[in-house]
Amino acid sequence: MNRRNERQKGFTLIELLVVLIILAVLATVLVPALTSYVDDAREKKAVSEAQVCVTAATEWAAVQRTALIAQAYQSNKPFADAYNAAADTAKWSTTYEKLNTAAPTVTGTLALAEGDGQYFLRPESTPNDTTTDAMKNTVKTAAGVDGKLERMQLNADGKVLYLLYTSAEGIPVAYTAAGTAQDPGTKVPEATLPEDTTPPEPTEPNHSGDLVFCVKDEYTDLPVEGITFQLKNLDGTTVFPSQTTDDKGMVYFPLDMSDWGDNNYRAFTLYPESWPEGYQVVYPVTVEILADTNFHPFKYFNVQQQNNENQSKGNYKHGYAGKYKQEDTYNHLYTFYVRSVPTLELRVWDDVNKKYVDGVKFIMRMKDHPDLESISITSGSSPTLLDVKLHTGDNPRTELTVMDMSQSMHYSQWIVDFTDVPTGYQYFDDCILEIGLRNETGHNDQLYTQFSKGSWFDGKNPQTDIKYQNLPDQNKCIVTIHVNAVNR
Repeated sequence: MNRRNERQKGFTLIELLVVLIILAVLATVLVPALTSYVDDAREKKAVSEAQVCVTAATEWAAVQRTALIAQAYQSNKPFADAYNAAADTAKWSTTYEKLNTAAPTVTGTLALAEGDGQYFLRPESTPNDTTTDAMKNTVKTAAGVDGKLERMQLNADGKVLYLLYTSAEGIPVAYTAAGTAQDPGTKVPEATLPEDTTPPEPTEPNHSGDLVFCVKDEYTDLPVEGITFQLKNLDGTTVFPSQTTDDKGMVYFPLDMSDWGDNNYRAFTLYPESWPEGYQVVYPVTVEILADTNFHPFKYFNVQQQNNENQSKGNYKHGYAGKYKQEDTYNHLYTFYVRSVPTLELRVWDDVNKKYVDGVKFIMRMKDHPDLESISITSGSSPTLLDVKLHTGDNPRTELTVMDMSQSMHYSQWIVDFTDVPTGYQYFDDCILEIGLRNETGHNDQLYTQFSKGSWFDGKNPQTDIKYQNLPDQNKCIVTIHVNAVNR
């Protein structure tokens, strides 16, 4: 019985002390090892992320350098000029001069030697950088790291000379290519062309001495691109082949006045050949050239209008002579206006439910010209747009239905004949809508609409409710057919 009780007793005090001593010894050995392992893993991660940043910076700068070399090549300018003219977001340093400084010497714990560069943990010196914050943010985003890209320096070739990165765990890593940097006195060669190639035209051609025409939209005052012209003498002979207006609305014709003799006067006509969709007909423009008699051969000249048919025939906005400055030279030019094709916007509107009505079908035909093709309209959930052709030479948009008024002599009556109305809506009486041209708010021959409710037509007193709105500054007219439900 006593022997059983002895076997059931626990550890003795001496045994417990022995166990505790063993655990203490193990902790003394293992905890520093584990801590060192964790720190080593964090340091390796920091160095790896710094490597990614160096790669991202190199790749980004290479792309930008290629683009700037192409720009310098095209404009026949030194690379330094193209670099300094670039936006800050396209540079990999604040100025070109700072691209030619040597890599700084960094001291600290060497963690990795890679190629001609070295990575140092917890560097003892952190020189200033030459890059912008925008560049560092761009590189950090491209690298996809969680830490902070503190400082960075690259040379003119886009090579990383110095980079300081701090990981999210607070471990700083510095990269340097000290000893391998470009000599500060060395300049990147200027972008020159091979001897066996033809130099490219400058991005801004020199039009000194040219006769310049500028075409603008009457309603927006913006340049019109895509109109093709020929310049001819008054006898119809061609002076220059076809040219098309650029994004500034301009065409340029060089004038060689060396063979003018003592005659300091000439006249030329600008003949339009084609114009973009959405524009009314473009008419010829004749200008007079008066050369400066103080120079022979004549070097300078003035231009003035002789006949602008866009103004005299089309009743478009007046043109004017002026000067176009390029660098230190003033080129005389003539600016004139063209017009977009006017737009008629048709709406069918439910006054009660405040929405557009689908499925109302009607035909519009010119009362005094039954030979002209009628226009079939079916209303939808949005307004129906029509381009209104006022002249035979107008170029309306191909995607829109066209209302042809070129035969109406500036005024016409259009019969609105309703053929189908959705169930639940009232019947519409056929009626007449007046459409014509008149002078409004500074625009001559401007499209307008008019409707008189209750005016007798075809022996009936139409009760259809139509409202009209003329917007001359927008070159648009809005016609709204108002509807109501039956027995509402």
